[in-house]
Amino acid sequence: MLQPVRIGLMPGVRLTALQTRAYKRSVWSLCLHTQLRRETAAVTALLPSVLLGGSARLPDRRLLRGALDALYGASVSPVVALEGERQIAGFEAVFLDDALVPDRTPLCREAAGLLGSLLVRPATRNGRLRGDHLEAARQRLLTSLAQEEGDPVQAVFSRLVEKMCPGEPVTVGRMGSARNLEAVRIGRLNNRYHAWLRESPVEVGYCGSLSPDLAAQAWTEALMGLPRAETIAEPEPPGGKPPRRTVRQVQAPLPGAQDRLALGFRIAADPARPEDPALDLLAALLGAGAERRLDREKGLLLLQFALNAEEMDARQEALLSHLEALRAGSCPAAALESAQRRVLGQLTRIHDSPTALLRYCTSRAGALSLEERAALVQDAGGEDLARAAERLRLDTVCRFAASGGGEV
Repeated sequence: MLQPVRIGLMPGVRLTALQTRAYKRSVWSLCLHTQLRRETAAVTALLPSVLLGGSARLPDRRLLRGALDALYGASVSPVVALEGERQIAGFEAVFLDDALVPDRTPLCREAAGLLGSLLVRPATRNGRLRGDHLEAARQRLLTSLAQEEGDPVQAVFSRLVEKMCPGEPVTVGRMGSARNLEAVRIGRLNNRYHAWLRESPVEVGYCGSLSPDLAAQAWTEALMGLPRAETIAEPEPPGGKPPRRTVRQVQAPLPGAQDRLALGFRIAADPARPEDPALDLLAALLGAGAERRLDREKGLLLLQFALNAEEMDARQEALLSHLEALRAGSCPAAALESAQRRVLGQLTRIHDSPTALLRYCTSRAGALSLEERAALVQDAGGEDLARAAERLRLDTVCRFAASGGGEV
């Protein structure tokens, strides 16, 4: 069993290390975790791309690319993600594993040093982050945001969350809004950068052949000079709300050629089983033939179906009848086995990629190893599904009309 080792490096900085020779390439991740807030989401999302403009030693992208090429074609990408109401921003680096380097160059240490310098010693002009790096980063994020908004699946999930969770931080989105991205100026970016460095918990991740102790040593050196506040608070867990007593019904227009039915369920908390794998199976069973999104942190299960308007009533009734049957402990063996295969396939795909594996192990879902989660999925039965199904309550139904129609 591949078991992650967690090591505290300095106040508010933790390393999660996975020692393995299963992959030809190693992965570092360096991410700061902050509370998702409307007023800081956009400026925080800009920081990784701004910092990738260069470091004090490599002050532009051309020099940075040259340094990465010298590390046997290493690559560095910005990370901006959400986990519940926690905004995660930083970098991921992929590079040839040290065990395969012909001249025994310590790539792991050099890659850590490069990432650390981008974070702690970035390229500056007149003592501040560079305005040209801000403008380039802004355009990249605006393009990414427009692509997400133009994707009908992403658009429907975003609209559903807005209707389910009005006023809650989860509606802000991982990059904030285009308007807020446009409004960021260099002075505000600079102030946010210093507060972000000083006050945020830092999660470092490693997947590769190096021992956890050597990985910790590399990062202790790489993050030398990282400012730390006296108190570094973890982001607060999301405040899950109970479902509405009456299901909210929404009708709205949606650009595109296909009508869509979207259902949002609230998941009641279960402190005894915060990572209950039966929820994965339940999502697979209810979401067969649908796009689905399970957010354990926030306690949401979102489903959407591409359907014609006249098919929506029947599809919704069938899904809710299926849920009632699962609550009663009724699940055909063939359906359960099919759901288990789909969930186990997802876990296998995570294991096949060092980047995906590291993301899993550094997330809160990583409290269970992939092997432990797979074993629980394989062993789950009707009682487990019934217990998980009891935690679900329908909160909001959205019917999106591709050809127009007013919002209710």
